[in-house]
Amino acid sequence: MQVVDRSGQPVPHAVVWSVAKRDWKTQGWIPLERVPYCGNPHELVRRLGARHKADAFGVVRVPWDAVLAGEAEGLAGMGTIGSPHEGSRELILDSWRWTIVVRDGAGQPAVGVPVTCLASDAMDGEGFQGILLGLTDAAGRLVVKDPASVEVEHFRRPSAEVLLDADNEPIGVPLPLAEPEEPLPVPEFVLFEVDGMYLAPHAGKLKFAERETGVVTLTMPSATRIDVQGPKWRGPVGALLILSRVGKGQLWDDVVCWPESGRNLALVGVDHPKHPTPISAVVDGTDIMKVVEVPRLPADQVFRIDLDLDEGDTIVRARIHDAAGRPASHCLFQVTPRGDGLRSLQVRADREGRVALILRSALSRGADLSLEAYAGPDPQQLNKRARLHVPRCEPGRHFDVGVVEMAR
Repeated sequence: MQVVDRSGQPVPHAVVWSVAKRDWKTQGWIPLERVPYCGNPHELVRRLGARHKADAFGVVRVPWDAVLAGEAEGLAGMGTIGSPHEGSRELILDSWRWTIVVRDGAGQPAVGVPVTCLASDAMDGEGFQGILLGLTDAAGRLVVKDPASVEVEHFRRPSAEVLLDADNEPIGVPLPLAEPEEPLPVPEFVLFEVDGMYLAPHAGKLKFAERETGVVTLTMPSATRIDVQGPKWRGPVGALLILSRVGKGQLWDDVVCWPESGRNLALVGVDHPKHPTPISAVVDGTDIMKVVEVPRLPADQVFRIDLDLDEGDTIVRARIHDAAGRPASHCLFQVTPRGDGLRSLQVRADREGRVALILRSALSRGADLSLEAYAGPDPQQLNKRARLHVPRCEPGRHFDVGVVEMAR
């Protein structure tokens, strides 16, 4: 494959990163410490992908069926390469940039806040529902090196309605909307906001359709920084900590905490200094939840939320390997059977393949559970099961069952 600039000229000695398409489609396996706040695809491929370097003619060898990101001397770009019979044989690098500058009410840089973007003609009443680009730096800035990789036109009105059951699984086939729509054009503008929960409108916009470099400055509304602490025993029990606005239903997006120096941080907008914002904090994949009212605090103060176990809860930790002895690194597992005695519905393995489940006292007499891998970086481990026998234990006691092997 050849790396070229916008005019089609070769770009010598460009650096290219690649991630297999099958891994890119199931991103739930990606460890949180590697994710730029669920963000910019170009940055994500750079952090996760295998590194390659082009020669003096811009030619580089990369795997088939891969997602690519490239950089060279201020240029950046992203693309895909399909099977040997399809897909482009060029990766185009461009100098196009988005720079978002965030200031507080006093005009000072807002450091370490998440920025979101969205097509400007999104439907009203849906909340912001944008793409999380990353966190601002020490100067209150966030630079998107390759805006084309964000593909904001893919995050607009759905073309079909999907019905979900109680477990959020699709029911039947998608139902078409009442009026069939023509293919959506590329939006002319893109809006940007600070992604705190329910912040007052403060969006700025840049042109998207004409591929123009631009800078937008946002004044951040009043918000309180949140530090959510999940349960721990020999490491964290939950992988994701999520905040939701109480009483707003589907009108608002959930907010996922971002990891920073061992802490799980988020923002919650507080519109009125005397009226706190009610939210619920949840350990994703469990029914552990706490409802709190978040007051407005100064920028240098943090509101802490502790998510604790019940007295009767038991933590069961195991290490999961496949038949070859390789750990199930970063795999996501569905836990069955489900019942009143099980508080963990899904678990994420860490780099060493360790998982932690939370059981209620109802299972203290012993139980047999199945953990099925449904997402992960190693496709050979998908759909395999780990059989976990939980012996009798006293409520409130935690234990480690050791290594468990996955099998079909």
